[in-house]
Amino acid sequence: MIEKKQDILQIIKEKGPCIPSNISGQIKLSLLFTSALLSELVSDKALKLSYLKIGGSPLYFLPGQEEQLENFTKYLAGQEKDTLKILREKKVLNEEDLKPVQRVALRNMKDFSVAIKLKQDGKEKVFWRHFTFPEEEAKREIERLLKDSERKEEQEPKKEEIKPKEVIKPAKPEVTKPVEKKVEKPKEKKEEKLLHPKVKRKRKDKLGLFKEKVFDHLKSKKIDIFKNLDEGNKLCIALVDSEIGLLKYLVYGLNKKTINEADLSLASSEGQHEKLPVLIITIGRLTKKGTEYLKRLGNVVINKISV
Repeated sequence: MIEKKQDILQIIKEKGPCIPSNISGQIKLSLLFTSALLSELVSDKALKLSYLKIGGSPLYFLPGQEEQLENFTKYLAGQEKDTLKILREKKVLNEEDLKPVQRVALRNMKDFSVAIKLKQDGKEKVFWRHFTFPEEEAKREIERLLKDSERKEEQEPKKEEIKPKEVIKPAKPEVTKPVEKKVEKPKEKKEEKLLHPKVKRKRKDKLGLFKEKVFDHLKSKKIDIFKNLDEGNKLCIALVDSEIGLLKYLVYGLNKKTINEADLSLASSEGQHEKLPVLIITIGRLTKKGTEYLKRLGNVVINKISV
């Protein structure tokens, strides 16, 4: 077995990061035994393990081969690829400036993004650096970003102070004393009459109807709601009956005609964040790539409904 371990290390040294199936044939061992030897090498710290997975399997690589993981970024989900491209260009990103989807993507890409946490005025701030960007240089870049944001904050109140002065000047000549011209009351009544039908229309919008259909679907399947969320696509946490008892699922609504890899990746990430499997309820159909990607995800189920 010692010889086999040496063979594995030599293969990875020559080929770069590998999955177990790339190695088992060359060392003439079953996939099960190959995986066991790889795990031992990771325990011995002779090998490292990637967070990125290819067909459900991580990559094994030697210390110092981290940069070669960039050759496998095509296996990242759509949103993760886009976020990584921005991180690669900027080198350092301030989490406050990012969209929620980008924040989730950076947390999922632990091979390529490194969090730097610091406290400012008693508040914790999080920055992300590209894994190839040296930490010391990243800290200098963070200092620069913080100084820039401080300058902006200092300039903003000055602009606000100028505005009221400009507004006050024309206000004086306008103040004539035609107290009798209190014709504003009928105008208010007319506006109130017009506002009511718009509010009713909003209550009956497509999104509202979709959510109603989702909850009707849950009721028809005898699925109880454990907790209401109503946070964008995250609608609620539901209790689904199974052979081993009640299981909690994150109910994720997608009011779209087509569901792609990016939609599934985001739903899966939200499920991982909540530490729950995901039940996607949608009116849409899966794309071909989406269907293939769903098979690789272990925490997502889809129910289709009609609206």
